[in-house]
Amino acid sequence: MNRLPDPTFDQRLADWLEDQPEPTQQARGEFIRLQCQLARNQADPDADVWAAALQEEHDKWLSENNQGKK
Repeated sequence: MNRLPDPTFDQRLADWLEDQPEPTQQARGEFIRLQCQLARNQADPDADVWAAALQEEHDKWLSENNQGKK
């Protein structure tokens, strides 16, 4: 059975992650929140600002988790 994506699930997940004590989980929560905001407002003139913030959070998360190393 296929279900439509539930945007409130992503928001609740982001809230939960941001409330966790570990900084990497908090950063992941912020990343998810920015993804949701960008997806909802792609036609907004500020979408490029959110996209830049999203990229910055992604880079931060990668560096904190050593995912950027080859």
